[in-house]
Amino acid sequence: MRYALRLAAGFGSQIAMVMLAWTPVPDGRHRAPDEVGFGYRVVDPQAWQRWLTEISGHEHAALEVVQRRLRVVDAGPGARPAVPAPAVAVAAAPVAAAPAAPVPASPSAPPMPPPAPVAPAAAAAAPAGGAPVSVDEVAERVLALVAEQTGYPPEMLDLDLDLEADLGVDTVKQAELFATVREAYGIERDDSLRLRDYPTLNHVIGFVRDRAGIAAPAAAPGAAAPSAAPAAGAPASGDEVAEKVLALVAEQTGYPPEMLDLDLDLEADLGVDTVKQAELFATVRETYGIERDDSLRLRDYPTLNHVIGFVRDRSPQAALAPAAGAARCGTVCGTCCWGAGVG
Repeated sequence: MRYALRLAAGFGSQIAMVMLAWTPVPDGRHRAPDEVGFGYRVVDPQAWQRWLTEISGHEHAALEVVQRRLRVVDAGPGARPAVPAPAVAVAAAPVAAAPAAPVPASPSAPPMPPPAPVAPAAAAAAPAGGAPVSVDEVAERVLALVAEQTGYPPEMLDLDLDLEADLGVDTVKQAELFATVREAYGIERDDSLRLRDYPTLNHVIGFVRDRAGIAAPAAAPGAAAPSAAPAAGAPASGDEVAEKVLALVAEQTGYPPEMLDLDLDLEADLGVDTVKQAELFATVRETYGIERDDSLRLRDYPTLNHVIGFVRDRSPQAALAPAAGAARCGTVCGTCCWGAGVG
């Protein structure tokens, strides 16, 4: 083969395609796919060895692959200190000029919202009777970082959600998240850290408190218990259609029903791509005995409220508003989702 086309499809219908072309190597031999290596691609072995010596500090540095990672063989302390890469030397200047905050991990990343990161030294220097960083400040900062990286609105990020199973944050993005969190709180890198030991947002917040020396304060005296009132976008009790649709969406996407606000966009907010939307409508039609409509356009039903409205419009037994006595949403929106003409 001289060319290869690689397609990668990710969460939320993100697609990347790369065309690769084989470039002849010095010996001219076209190796088989199972002949993995890099030595045959080195054009100047002497220049290559000089570079390895400079970055490692070892005169006879060699490479090895361990757990799919290419690294320099550990031969003990180097005979001389390794030469830092030029980018590291250049990046050192802004740190001295602005010691109040860590240098961002990526120059293109937008500045994070307040509160400002708390360095471990500052936390340790606080007086014994001083007020520590509150639980909300640490949690809100971590949620802001996760929201920026994943695109989920912070109010959707329940602290007990699994990063990968519930939020679709794969191991690569988890590693990026931990790097950002470490940068924000001045936490040193730990090569022995295992991502699988921190599966939820609560675990990530605990990691920050543990490594940055930020204690979790006790709850404020007299704090009010959370209200039992439903969220603005939650279905009213007794609305069987809404509850059934939410159950179907939860089953298909893996999101817990309590996370599924009715005004969320299926694709933009929940990552339900057009294929899964079509499967959802097929399931809804089968559940309520609604005939197939080839003229139906998925883009006309972007939110869960639209899907519920579709059921009420097309299914005679679901056309009524919620059961008598059910709570109303209390919002005057002009086009009421309850189907009874009231806000």
